[in-house]
Amino acid sequence: MKDKIYIIGAGGHAYSCIDVILNLGFEIKGIYALEKDLGKELFGHKVIGTQYELSNFIKKKDNLHIAVGHTFEKNERSKIYKLFSNKCKFPTIISPHSFVSSHSVIDYGSIIMPGVKIAAGSKIGMHSILNTNSVVDHNTHVGDFCHVSTSVTINGNAKIGNNVFIGSGSVLKESISVSSNNSFKMCSRIVKDK
Repeated sequence: MKDKIYIIGAGGHAYSCIDVILNLGFEIKGIYALEKDLGKELFGHKVIGTQYELSNFIKKKDNLHIAVGHTFEKNERSKIYKLFSNKCKFPTIISPHSFVSSHSVIDYGSIIMPGVKIAAGSKIGMHSILNTNSVVDHNTHVGDFCHVSTSVTINGNAKIGNNVFIGSGSVLKESISVSSNNSFKMCSRIVKDK
């Protein structure tokens, strides 16, 4: 029997998440988003209610994925998480088309997209996004509620705080430290602690 999962989100990031989730064999129990998204269809699944409605009836045994992206200026993921904290389960979603070292740790609610490479000794915090073709080298720590965009390279021994957005194509020097609540634009070169 397939595991069932609820999805929150109906934007561009949700399409990518749902693709991976379906590829893993989950059955989508329902998509919930904002009121303006009601009726929108994603891969044959309609948005059937708001995230606030879902928070009123979801059960502890239910699976939920927050398929809402994090932009340069705004991160709604942590707010949504607070709405559902202790109400349900948040499975870790790892694309079968990624490489995740068996000597790394991925915390709950995070999603690892196709083409991602995570090297040994690394840890990814809860509810973070590692987007398509990003690379996290050895012994690197990425915090909670981070969004590592497409084709980002984080070199070894880096420490990334919580709620950090790293734009597509960016490169972070080895052994760098990035404090929480930082955002970096596309193609940034981060060579000093921030």
